Amino acid sequence: MSTEELAAELATAEKDFEAATDFGKVGDTAGARSAFERFLESHDGSNGKGNLHPRHHLLLNAHASLINCCFRLNDLAIAAKHSRIVAEGMSSVMDVWPETADFWFRCGEMEEIASRAVLEGVVQECGATLETAMEAYEKCWKIRRIIYGDDYLKTLKVKEEVDRLASETA
Repeated sequence: MSTEELAAELATAEKDFEAATDFGKVGDTAGARSAFERFLESHDGSNGKGNLHPRHHLLLNAHASLINCCFRLNDLAIAAKHSRIVAEGMSSVMDVWPETADFWFRCGEMEEIASRAVLEGVVQECGATLETAMEAYEKCWKIRRIIYGDDYLKTLKVKEEVDRLASETA
């Protein structure tokens, strides 16, 4: 791919991302979800159809937006899937970073909510379990301990989540 072709692809991706974001700005959550899913289908290089690297910021931001869209639309399994993609993607780019810890915390929340919905029969099995939620919370806790220390409020909050889930899964 030439530099010009790559620049054109990036310009198209930025335009498509902005268009998807516009749906959310006007409160059309279902439209935003569809637009972000189309964006990923068209631009994610890992599916063989797009040219952006799977860790490109536009792709990670699209997945992050899909967490919120899917959660608002009660598609908890897909929200949990996108939260894990973002957390893993951020970890591969910036492992010990406040935002990475925040994405792992969000991933823990989504995994926990989805796993409880499965247990209650609200949604079908989706791979989210209390154990995977606890793993995500533990990753967040590890990062926050390094960044903030053991006594920082955000560190203490995630430690409470780890302890709570550990007692439930024991």
